[in-house]
Amino acid sequence: MSINKALQKLGYTSSWIEFGIISNEYLLSQYDEIQNSEDQNTEHYRCGGFSNYLNSKEYLTNIEIDNIFKLTDNGPDLCNLHIDRIHQLLYSDILNNEQLFSLIKYTEVSEPPIQKLYNRKCLLRKIELNGVDSSFDEIMKSNDPDIHRFILSLPDIKLHQIKWLSINSNNKKVRNIATQLSKNKKYRNNDT
Repeated sequence: MSINKALQKLGYTSSWIEFGIISNEYLLSQYDEIQNSEDQNTEHYRCGGFSNYLNSKEYLTNIEIDNIFKLTDNGPDLCNLHIDRIHQLLYSDILNNEQLFSLIKYTEVSEPPIQKLYNRKCLLRKIELNGVDSSFDEIMKSNDPDIHRFILSLPDIKLHQIKWLSINSNNKKVRNIATQLSKNKKYRNNDT
C-alpha cells in the first residue's frame, strides 16, 4: 500500500505525517477502514486523526502549536477542517497560560467564528488566575452568558457583582439565578 495513495484518498497532506500528527501506521489503518466502511466521509477520518493526536498529548510545544496552524486538508471532499482543528485545540485545555494568550498572533483567532471562543477561553483563564474582582471590568464588557454563568458559581463573587448580573446579563437564566443569589445571606457579608 502506498502512503501517497492513502494520503490522497483520506485528504491528508504529507505535513500530517511530517508534523507527527498521524503516523504511517495510523494512516494505513484508516485507509483499510475506509475501504470497508459505510462512512466514506474522509473529513471524519481527518477529524478523528486530529482528535487522537490531541488526546495523546498532556501538553504541546510552541512548535507543535505552530504546526497545527499550518495543517491543511487536501481531500476529495474539498472540506477544510482548519477552523474545526482550532476549536478542538481551544477546547482541549492543554495549552499553558502563555501559549493560550499568545494564540492572538494567529489571525484566525481574531476572526469569527473562533474569536468568541478564544476571547471566552482567555477570560476564563484570567478569572482563574486573578479572581472575579480583578477581571470584572472585562466580564462586564464581554457580555458573554457562559462567563456570567461561570462566575455565579465562584466563591469569590461579590454581592454588587451578583446584582450587576441580575440586571445587566443578556441571559434571562443568568439574571434569574443572580436575582436569587442576591437574596442569599451568604453574599451579604462579602461585598467589600
